[in-house]
Amino acid sequence: MGPRPEFGSPGDLRDRCAVAPLRPVLGAPGHEDGALVPDGGWMPPRPPPRT
Repeated sequence: MGPRPEFGSPGDLRDRCAVAPLRPVLGAPGHEDGALVPDGGWMPPRPPPRT
């Protein structure tokens, strides 16, 4: 089974995106060659508080 996206619609993906510098990965374990990953001090956005 190949990679599976963790979103259901383009709107869901847009809601999870943040601006971050990217770098391509080559020869790193756990990543496909050419994958783009955050570079620098990027941190994932915090989930919204539960109400």
